[in-house]
Amino acid sequence: MFEHTLMPTRMRGRFSAEELADFELAEPFAFTKGVRTIRVAGRTFFNPYRSGTLLYDLRADPEQRAPIVDDTVELRMASLLVELLRANDAPVSAALSGDMFPTKTLRVLAEELSALRGGSATISLNQSID
Repeated sequence: MFEHTLMPTRMRGRFSAEELADFELAEPFAFTKGVRTIRVAGRTFFNPYRSGTLLYDLRADPEQRAPIVDDTVELRMASLLVELLRANDAPVSAALSGDMFPTKTLRVLAEELSALRGGSATISLNQSID
């Protein structure tokens, strides 16, 4: 996964020299008005995959105490997310196309999720997520 920025700063300071040591200039995005961005390796403080997916109905459960466990809803939300990422010229992440996750279609993800949960799942969007 990578971070793309026009200004290598964080809330409380600049990117470290280590973070910038291997930066690349990425091709411009539709929203950068032709300006290339700095691309650096992404970082996290914990493994975001440990929790799996957590979806909540914020109207019915504003305190987020009861996650939704529904394959159909989860796959619909994943499909909508992919559509929004594409519509907004989001960069293709190494997390979706590289070593972290092999290239898969949402249908394959649906089948795997279904198998893990012992049920069946269908989706309306059959597009590659990379």
